[in-house]
Amino acid sequence: MRLLRPRKLSQAKQQPLFPGMCRQVKHFEGEHIYNYGLHTYAILREGSTFAVMPLGCLAAYAATFFVAVPFQMQIMSSLLLIACSRYFARGRRNKEWKDLSDRHVIVTGGTSGIGRETASQLASMGADVTVLSRDGPHVAAAMAYIKRFAKSDTQQIRFTALDLTDFIAIRDYCKRAQQQRMVVDILVNNAGVMQQQQVMSRFGDDEQLAVNLLGPFLLTEGLLPLVAENGGRVVYVSCSAHVAVKKNIVSTYLSGRGLWSPRVRDKFDGLEQYGFTKLGCIYHAQDLAVRSYANAAKPLTSTVPAMATAVTTANRNNSGGSSGPRKDDANDGSGNAPRYTTCVAVPGGVVTNLYRHVPLATTFRWCRYLYLLFMRTSREGSQVVVNCCVREELVNGGYYQNCRYSPSGLSACACSVKERKSVLAWVKRKMQPYMRWER
Repeated sequence: MRLLRPRKLSQAKQQPLFPGMCRQVKHFEGEHIYNYGLHTYAILREGSTFAVMPLGCLAAYAATFFVAVPFQMQIMSSLLLIACSRYFARGRRNKEWKDLSDRHVIVTGGTSGIGRETASQLASMGADVTVLSRDGPHVAAAMAYIKRFAKSDTQQIRFTALDLTDFIAIRDYCKRAQQQRMVVDILVNNAGVMQQQQVMSRFGDDEQLAVNLLGPFLLTEGLLPLVAENGGRVVYVSCSAHVAVKKNIVSTYLSGRGLWSPRVRDKFDGLEQYGFTKLGCIYHAQDLAVRSYANAAKPLTSTVPAMATAVTTANRNNSGGSSGPRKDDANDGSGNAPRYTTCVAVPGGVVTNLYRHVPLATTFRWCRYLYLLFMRTSREGSQVVVNCCVREELVNGGYYQNCRYSPSGLSACACSVKERKSVLAWVKRKMQPYMRWER
């Protein structure tokens, strides 16, 4: 089944991926301003779907104090309540559409859930898609599903086995990509895992930390020169669970009772640690946004749009052909246009196999349609990710929920430059031995 074309078309025929005259990128000044009131409202708004059914039941109970309601009216009210709950739960639909022919997209964790749906929708726009994920019996079915959405038979939809807990394999992949001068237009860091109990990788790290933060950090840094060369985009998939993380992150999560410390085994909080790793993804996206400007030391003004650099399509192929030098098509007059863009996409509550290692997964299997009254399907959750991949108006380093820019969804820690620098300094020190991918 083909995807229905969204009602609003955006640059259906274009040469550059993000053409300078059509894309406005707002400068990232290095930090977001935290507002407790707006943040609280954003959290309540995101969780509003959980209130629809209780409010409906309360209304039904109140109706019992009045004249008996006809049975037909009760049925209609129940159906209306279910429809309203489903409507609010599914969230906004992506309405941006781009012709991604001859573009190369890399999606991590693209063999299931949100990653698979993201890959299929980008393939339907004509993109060549490379899925990076662990190998397994589910891969063949996932790749066949993605290929069904391809616009043409000439598109290259490929799978590359890559375990994000294996830092040596990631380093080697990035090294090969740079040697082959692989074209990378969009990198989607979607892979993630949630563990109830602490599981250690063969490198001695907590698997949740490695898959959700350390591996994507290393992969992104290794592919960043290729993304920048094409004026591309990096999209991190994060989660609202980061709001549970408090200050003093390094001392709390990475030292004493750190994620990989043996002392944490008996008191491991999987959800809290998952939230921390997703906060790390937000930090890295913000840091990438700061570094995307050639003159990063210069104060940036959020009110002046920066125009993208134009990219050419000559001699491009997704296995890695040199795309040639890039030429500035336009800029904001400050001479400080970003070399690439980055943002964070938050899908919301989605029924996927992310929870396969927690007891909740069993209830998802048997009560799927009940959960869908409050949560989203993988297709619905992927809408914000696809939107972040193709949208032209973007806040560099921005935080996006429900296909809208939503900085109020960031917690106080996510807005702290001090915490961001300390966490990324720790991550970089840990990953430094593997960050050797010279051509």
